[in-house]
Amino acid sequence: MKTKITKELLKLVKCKSANILIAEVNTYYDDLFGDESVPFLDLFISNASGSLFDSELKKAIEHDEIGYVTDPFSFEDSEYVESEISLGTIYYSDWPENGDKSNKIVISILKEIVAENTASFSNAERFYFHRISEPKFTVIFEKTR
Repeated sequence: MKTKITKELLKLVKCKSANILIAEVNTYYDDLFGDESVPFLDLFISNASGSLFDSELKKAIEHDEIGYVTDPFSFEDSEYVESEISLGTIYYSDWPENGDKSNKIVISILKEIVAENTASFSNAERFYFHRISEPKFTVIFEKTR
């Protein structure tokens, strides 16, 4: 699974508009799991500046409203590249319970990928992780000024 995540991330960071990367845990229905919704890792990029994104993220946290980030940086907009990776029950074995524990595992993997591919992330300003609908974002990578 780490190999697949790495492959998709490296493909995304090659885009010139990949200033901001977002890894988001979302749920979808997967034919392999019948009627159960399962976690997926969605990967998005934005050409927004890191400071603009951070400003809107601060508002989202202050108001506990994710719309401050999702509305101006709509993930459905054509300027975004998206990749969806089924996490199935590999990292979230008891989904939806113990989400924080599972999030920490995925965050650790994302940080490893960045550390192992530093040069590939040289054009990106920020890389965040979060769960859908939650304004709490975890910094995976932030370019030093």
